[in-house]
Parts: sequence; structure tokens; C-alpha cells
Amino acid sequence: MPPMNDLMRWNNRIVSNLLYYQTNYFVFLLTIVLIEGLFAAQSFVCGMSAVIFAGAVIYGSITSNPDVVNMRRDHPFVTLGLIVISVYYFIMMLPHVFLVTFCLLFPVLIMFIHASIRLRNINNKFSNAAEKSGLKTTVMGRILTLCGVNVRATD
Repeated sequence: MPPMNDLMRWNNRIVSNLLYYQTNYFVFLLTIVLIEGLFAAQSFVCGMSAVIFAGAVIYGSITSNPDVVNMRRDHPFVTLGLIVISVYYFIMMLPHVFLVTFCLLFPVLIMFIHASIRLRNINNKFSNAAEKSGLKTTVMGRILTLCGVNVRATD
């Protein structure tokens, strides 16, 4: 079991396991997404389209790009119409959005449970030492850095 009373050790275990088993985790995530995409392709595409459309409208509503700002200022009803349509479409596709969200977040939950429970071995420690020293930078190392986790500070 993970050392739940010592959060620093538990955090170090999770980070080091995420770095060491990252290929397995990415393959697992990709496999789950592909299986879900094959079994419920229409729902998956509808859910992804709703998320992408809503995200694009939100980005267009808050961006400081001068061209987009001018378009919003010159055509406020078009902007309002896009927001209303995207919200309506998102709400109509909500079951499909839930499917996409579950399909993406369930593997992440399994990854964190595995990284929390799995004990580190000697190969894991050597691989993590190379990552922490800066000799190699991995995709998971970049993702953790973007999330605010200092990979080099973990033991």
C-alpha cells in the first residue's frame, strides 16, 4: 500500500512511476480510446465535436487576438449567436460528452492508482535519475512540468 501518512514519499512514488511506466500508460490510454472509438464511434465523434466546438467558441470569446477582437466588436450578435448555439449543442450532446470524458479520464484514474500502488525497483531508479539530471527529457516529464510538478525535485 502507498505511504498515505507521508505525502512527500507518496508523491515521489507517483511521479517516479509515472516517468518509468509512461510508455505503458500512453499505450493503455490509446488502446482504451481506440476501443471506445470502435464500439461507440458515433457517440464518440458527437461528443468530441461538442467539446471541440464549445472549446473553440470559448477560446474565440476570451482571446486577445486583434482580428478576433475586432470581429467580436463589429459583430456582437454573431458572437452571441455562436455562444448560444455552442451551449445548445453541448447540452444536446451531453451524454456523448460524458462518454468522451469517461473514456479519457478512466485510464488516467487507473494510471494514478497503478503509480500509487506499484513499488519502485532498481531500473526505475536509474531511469528516473537520468530524467532528473536532465540527460533525457520524456513526454511524461514535460506533461508533469506543465502541470506544475517539479520532476527534478523528487527523490
